[in-house]
Amino acid sequence: MSLAQSFKGLFNAGKKDRVSLEIRPDGIAWSRRGKDMLPGFVECTPARRREALLGIISEHRLTGAETTLVLPLDQYQVFQLERPEALAVAGTTAFKSVQPQCSSTSG
Repeated sequence: MSLAQSFKGLFNAGKKDRVSLEIRPDGIAWSRRGKDMLPGFVECTPARRREALLGIISEHRLTGAETTLVLPLDQYQVFQLERPEALAVAGTTAFKSVQPQCSSTSG
């Protein structure tokens, strides 16, 4: 099960607070925006992330908050689905090779 799927269902839409989470190798950084601003960091191992997140939700009453989640680079992949426009155009000059020019000066 992926990290994103394991957090699914912990937050429900409809509350005015907004929480931002950054999943880091050493813990979870978070910030709540609503009536007041409240930042924090919980140190935990990757195996304890779910428990740490549940603790943050419970302690700060974040159930129902809209959530933005930032994953570490090793938790996702990017796949390009369409060919870049510059390569799709026949005869494009976007990627012309440039020959270095050397000049000698006497002195």
